[in-house]
Amino acid sequence: MEAAVVSSTAGAVAPPTLISVSLNTRRFSHCCFSFFQYDHMFLLLQGLKNLTVTEGESVTLECQISGQPAPAIMWFREDYKIESSIDFQISFLSGCARMVIREAFAEDSGRFKCTATNEAGTVSTSCYLLVQAPWPPALSAGLVASLGPGRAWVYSSGFCTYTGL
Repeated sequence: MEAAVVSSTAGAVAPPTLISVSLNTRRFSHCCFSFFQYDHMFLLLQGLKNLTVTEGESVTLECQISGQPAPAIMWFREDYKIESSIDFQISFLSGCARMVIREAFAEDSGRFKCTATNEAGTVSTSCYLLVQAPWPPALSAGLVASLGPGRAWVYSSGFCTYTGL
């Protein structure tokens, strides 16, 4: 069996190494195969998924990322970086990048992005989180609930309930 390794070191990041193996035995008169060996790589195995939740619920956003060497993970909401805190718990274990929002509020709605970076470059995935107010709102007799401009309102007098825009 004879093997030849061809490699190039042009550029700041080493390109994949091409490994070619030729076999010449009694069973195979001549057999050759090649494959690439990567020193730096990324694989986005599973991206983020859009979610709709009810206000007050806990939310978990996660994606599967494989990288060599291990990537640095960053989370963003509408292009603003999110730092790990009590309200936003960020982790990256065994290729699973995860962010848990302890309690979601309507103002948390928006586009979330997870970005992984190492010497091979950057890969990212994004999703949209929609946090909705609970419906129907709990009302006591004689109360009016407004869900904001252009949204429905409800009035309950104890005997009748009226709704409108």
